[in-house]
Amino acid sequence: MVIYSQKPEYKDILNEETNYVMLKLLQGVVNKGTANRLRQPKNKNKNLKGDNYETLNNIGYEFTNEIAGKTGTTVLNYTKRKNEEKKKYQASFIGFFPAESPKYSCIVVTIQLFASDSKYFACYISDICCKKLLSVCNAVITLI
Repeated sequence: MVIYSQKPEYKDILNEETNYVMLKLLQGVVNKGTANRLRQPKNKNKNLKGDNYETLNNIGYEFTNEIAGKTGTTVLNYTKRKNEEKKKYQASFIGFFPAESPKYSCIVVTIQLFASDSKYFACYISDICCKKLLSVCNAVITLI
């Protein structure tokens, strides 16, 4: 016996123009922004080493599917940190693919990464999330 039944109501929360702009911005994060290593070709030079932006910027993962998303970084102990205590970071990446007609979404969050003295540390923690997201996306692709 069914006492009450209701069909869900769906309504757009963004107009078409805003949706288009948001999609292009999120694709830009992957294509040209903080998650650009997802799209870059794998570097043939296995000897890339060092703590410099050129090295970090030349490491690619060659994910060929259209993906869109946003990276994020925060300092967990920003207000309660003692003078000598290193910062603890949280990094994240949330993405969806295929970008133009999404079927899959994923969020990757790393918690309490301790700071490095490197001025490129933000690149490293963003990269950790990109690598993890790539693993999940590739696993999903092999299943479909």
